[in-house]
Amino acid sequence: DEMNDRMLSLASKLAFPGKNDERGTPPLYRELLSRGLSRRAAGKLMKIIQDEDLEANAGQDSDRTGDTLKRAIIRSVASCSSGPEGEKRICAFVGPAGEGKTTTLAKFAARILYRDKKSLGIITMDDFRIGAVEQLKIYGDIMNVPVISVPADGSLETALSSFTHLDRVLIDTPGKSRSDGEYVAKLRRSFRESVPVRANLVLSATTGEEAMEDAVRRFRPLEYEKIIMTKIDDAGDYGCVYNVIDLAGRPVTDIATGQQVPRDIRSVDPERIARLVVDREIPRH
Repeated sequence: DEMNDRMLSLASKLAFPGKNDERGTPPLYRELLSRGLSRRAAGKLMKIIQDEDLEANAGQDSDRTGDTLKRAIIRSVASCSSGPEGEKRICAFVGPAGEGKTTTLAKFAARILYRDKKSLGIITMDDFRIGAVEQLKIYGDIMNVPVISVPADGSLETALSSFTHLDRVLIDTPGKSRSDGEYVAKLRRSFRESVPVRANLVLSATTGEEAMEDAVRRFRPLEYEKIIMTKIDDAGDYGCVYNVIDLAGRPVTDIATGQQVPRDIRSVDPERIARLVVDREIPRH
C-alpha cells in the first residue's frame, strides 16, 4: 500500500555501507525482510536507524549489521506503552480461535502458583469449544486451583465475586471467527460490568500477516495492555514478534515455545526480542 511504498522509498534513499541490489534496496533493509519483518516494520526500523544515527559501521560485516539492527529494535520496543497502571489482579486471555489461549493461561497459572506463591482462581467463558471447560478443570485439579465456568448467558461479575479472597484471577475466553462482529463487543461489556479486567492478547507466531493485523484491530476495543506470542517453536522466522508490536503499539511480554505446561513459556524484554528477531535466539529460561 501507499504507506509501505513510502517506507521502502525512504529505506532505499538511506546511504548505508554495503552494496544495494538491482532495485536499489540497501542491505540492512534486506536483512530485516529476511528475518520475517513486514515491509512496514522494516521501514520503521530503517527510519529509527537513520534518525538516531545508528548506521555507523553497519554493513561492514555481519556482526556489526546485527548489532545495528538489534539496537534499533531495542529502542523501538522500549518505547511501546504497556498500558495504564492500575489493578492487575484479574487478567483475561483474548484472541482469535486456535491461538493457544487455554494452554497459555495454564502456563501463567503455574507461574503464579509456583514462582510467585500467589493464590489463584480460574474462570472460563469458553463453552463454545468442545472440551474447553474440561481441559481447564483438569489443569485446575492438577494445580489444586478452583475453576468456574460462565455460560454464554451467565454473569462474569457473579463468578468473580466467588474469588474475592484470592490474589489473582485468570479468565479464559472463547475464540470466534472474524464473521462474529458482536463477539468483542460482548466481551467488552462483560469486562466493564465487573471489577477492572486487564486483557492480554494471545496471538500465534504462525498467524499470517493479514490475519494478525485483523486481530490487532478487532480486539483493540478491549484495550489489551500486552501481547503473548504462542507457537514460537513452529515459526520459521521471528520477525512476526516485532511486526505485532509495531502494529499494536503494545509490548510482547511473553512467548510460548511449546505445549508443555508449565515450562514452555518465557518472559521477554526489548533485549531478548532483539536477539530473537536478529539472531534467532530463543531464550532458554
